[in-house]
Parts: sequence; C-alpha cells; structure tokens
Amino acid sequence: MRILIDFLHSQTIRNKVLVFGVVMSTIPLLLISLFYYSFVKSDLETRILEKQHLVLENLSREIQYEFSQTFQRIQVLASLNLLNEKQSALYELLQQSESVEEVIIADDKGFVEKRVSRYELNIAGDNERWFTDEMWFQLQTLDRVYGQVEFNQYGQPVMKLAIPFYEDESKKAIGVVVQLQKIIGKISSMRQDHSSYIYLIDDKDRVIAHQDYSKLWQKQTSGSQDEIGVTAEIEDLNWVLVMEQPKTTAFAPINKMLQSGIAAVALLILTVSLISVWAGLYFTRPIVSIDREMNNLKQGRKINL
Repeated sequence: MRILIDFLHSQTIRNKVLVFGVVMSTIPLLLISLFYYSFVKSDLETRILEKQHLVLENLSREIQYEFSQTFQRIQVLASLNLLNEKQSALYELLQQSESVEEVIIADDKGFVEKRVSRYELNIAGDNERWFTDEMWFQLQTLDRVYGQVEFNQYGQPVMKLAIPFYEDESKKAIGVVVQLQKIIGKISSMRQDHSSYIYLIDDKDRVIAHQDYSKLWQKQTSGSQDEIGVTAEIEDLNWVLVMEQPKTTAFAPINKMLQSGIAAVALLILTVSLISVWAGLYFTRPIVSIDREMNNLKQGRKINL
C-alpha cells in the first residue's frame, strides 16, 4: 500500500488529472448500469412469480371444484334415503360423473353391501372390505374422507372418496372411485412460455402429474437454486401444486438486453474517457507550463514568460 501511495505522489499533475478524469467518468456509468440491471432483474422476477401464483391459484381452484362436485353428488345421493331400495340411484351417479368409475355402499362395519361399477361385476363379495383402515377410522369423525392415489386394473390413477350417512339409525358409508386422468391430463397439457412447467405432488411427496412423463410417480426432491417457482397447497387433499422455471430462460430477456447494452455502455465510456483525457490535457497545460518554468528557475535557467 505504501508503494502505491509513493507511486501516485511521484506522478505529474497531468497524469493525476487524467487518471482522475477517466475514473470519475467510468465508475458512475458502471454503477448506474449495475443498479439498473439489478432493478430490472428484480422487477422481472416479481412479475414472473405473480404470474405463476395466479396460474396455480386458478388451477388449484379447478381441482378443488372437481372434487367438491363429486362430494356434492354423493351427499345428495345419500340424502335421498333410497339407497337401500333403489340401486338405480347409483347408476345415475355414474351417468352424471364421467370420472366416477365405481360406487359402493358399506354397512356400519365397513363391509360392502352394494356395488355399481363401470368395469367390474356389480356383485359385492362376502365380507368384502372396500375401505382401508385409515379411511374407515377417519370416517368415524370426518364428513369427508380422501383415499390414497392408486392404480386401477388398466393402469390409470384413481382415488377413493367417501362420506358417512345414517340409515335406520345405523351409520353407513357411501364411497366412490374417481379417475384422476382428467386432472392429470389438464396439468400435463398446460404449456407455459419460457420453458416453465407445472407438476402436482400428493401427500406422500410423489409426483402424480407432470408435463415431463419420465418424472411421474417419483419422489419429489427439494427445488434447485437454478430455478424460480411457487407452490399452491390443496389443503383438503394435502396435495401441492408446483410451478417452476429455469432462471436461464426466465432472465433471458434482460440478459440479452445486457449483452446488447454492453457495447453501447463501452462506447459511451470510451467517448467520455476521451473527452476527459482531452479536457485534462487542455486544462492542465498552463499548470504544466508553470511547473516546468518553476523547475527551470530553481536550476538557474532562463525562463520563458
């Protein structure tokens, strides 16, 4: 540090002024460019996140609406008090909901009493249990119960839904098997700009819907630092919708703008530096002349006035 200070003191006034002019014309431009880039980048990221939030909120509402409609239909069916006499009410539910592939009525012990199915025989087996232990336990206290995501005999993802109801002072349950193909297809078909993508995670952290089919049914890992994204939770299901976008594509517009602006900034800095150098040479000429003549005077030489 001492050597640098001594070096600066040893320089002539002209050199000091020239260096000062170049530095003071370059640093402000660089700082302004850096501030502008940071501001635009932050603003762009905020807008991207707002757009992603809006997309996920709309999509999560659509998913909740699909399940709410199914629950409303089976609640209406249970409230008719005709399930014990008329099996046609179960067929009507299948006709009303294309996503429902099976409807069952279970007694107070969880055994299947009646079944109406699109793909199987409408015959209940002896002491057939349709509910898992967890679902049956939840039915004792909750008015809506969701099962786990499973696969039917055709390899399609399905899910069981159920509600309790009372018949002749006996607490029974009505359950349906719902195909998730419509929901998964809706997510998979949503194409976003700039390589962003959406996927759905169930309560076991499995990816049950993704635009990249190779990632289906894999355990979801934590998000990468190289991506920006948002999440939206579907509370009743404990599912999470995720929308992510690589930063390389998200910030591509301002990076392109930066690359285009570097040449302009460099040209501007060069122009300002040349002006600073010319001004420094012009305004320091009298000072340099005086300094030169003072040195001549000290050495006894003739001075030019």
